[in-house]
Amino acid sequence: MMDKWRILGIVMWVSLLVLSAILAACSPAADLSKVDITPIVISPNGDGVDDQAVFSYSLARKSQISIALVNGAGVEYTFRRNEQRSTGSYTARFNGTYSPDPSSPQRRVMPDGEYIVALRAVPVGEDGSIMGREEEWKGRITLQGGDTNPPIVRDVHSRYDAISPNGDALQDETDVSYGLSKSATVTINTVDGAGNTYLLDPPTERSGALYSHVWNGTSGGRPLPDGVFTIHVQAQDKAGNLSEATTQVTVEGAGTPRLEITRVSFSPPAVLKGNNLDVEIRVKNAGTVPLRTIGPAPGTRYDTDTNFNLWKGTDGTPLYFERAGVWRVGVEWGLAGRPFPIRWGLTPDLSDLQPGQEAVITGTIKVLIDQTREVDFWVSVVQEGVGFPGGRVGQQKIVISY
Repeated sequence: MMDKWRILGIVMWVSLLVLSAILAACSPAADLSKVDITPIVISPNGDGVDDQAVFSYSLARKSQISIALVNGAGVEYTFRRNEQRSTGSYTARFNGTYSPDPSSPQRRVMPDGEYIVALRAVPVGEDGSIMGREEEWKGRITLQGGDTNPPIVRDVHSRYDAISPNGDALQDETDVSYGLSKSATVTINTVDGAGNTYLLDPPTERSGALYSHVWNGTSGGRPLPDGVFTIHVQAQDKAGNLSEATTQVTVEGAGTPRLEITRVSFSPPAVLKGNNLDVEIRVKNAGTVPLRTIGPAPGTRYDTDTNFNLWKGTDGTPLYFERAGVWRVGVEWGLAGRPFPIRWGLTPDLSDLQPGQEAVITGTIKVLIDQTREVDFWVSVVQEGVGFPGGRVGQQKIVISY
């Protein structure tokens, strides 16, 4: 009786094996064809001769493709992993590099040697689900004379951990310094906390040396919002080796400074030499950040033979010399000895002019000009250390009598 059941079990097991073989034979394959590697010997060293190979193949069905290279020691290097392809013919350029860390953009040229190339294709449905059995093609490729000496990006460092690019000359920008071990093409990007990438410096060929890049919190001239940014310095040589190093910079208080002059008045239109010319200038902070200012304060008296460096401290140093990042208004006239020698701060107490805030600046100038009877006077915004944005405005002809 036991022999009968044993024989029945064996028959059922054999039947299952036969059925499995039939089902496997009937399941669709990827119909992988026309697979080729050209050339089969490459030298990835950047000399332009046989630096790359072309893998080509055709698919009769939508499939998931994987390509791997295995050396004589059994070490596997992934070239493609589970990438979906529709029906058709394909080519893939292989430059002899691999990624030692999939989470990093860095790439390295593989060691010289002979490799088995395994191309695997598995049919998939429209939703990406596996629909059939795997097909595999194997070939060989040899790497020789490859450049396995990658460019190394060293000592990436930002002068400031945080910058406030708002035109006040207080840490508006930072210097990002780095060293390069060999000649390579260098690209500098920055990535914000949301993963958005912004180009800071386009791909540029550089020799092995020390470098510095000035960053002012913008990309392509457009200010970036406040936040923590990771600066990526990437270097790639001609062989395809790619290295990267990073540093972080926080952007805070970013904004666009802008001061507008809305009205100018000079009076009277005719003055005797030695008499006073009164000036009234209305301004508005039309930007998005506070504007720092310095004296002399509005109302300070000048004459046409003096300038804003007249007032000095106890040590003899001018109190109101040109300081980068501060804002004033200036008055100039024909035959003036220097650009806008008369300058006033924006507020009576020389506090910052806030966004949207307006101010009226008044002053008096004793006219000591004797070269001509008619003199043109005008005013301008003065952004110290930058220039005179907005140019000359409010020009008025003043008659000087003797």
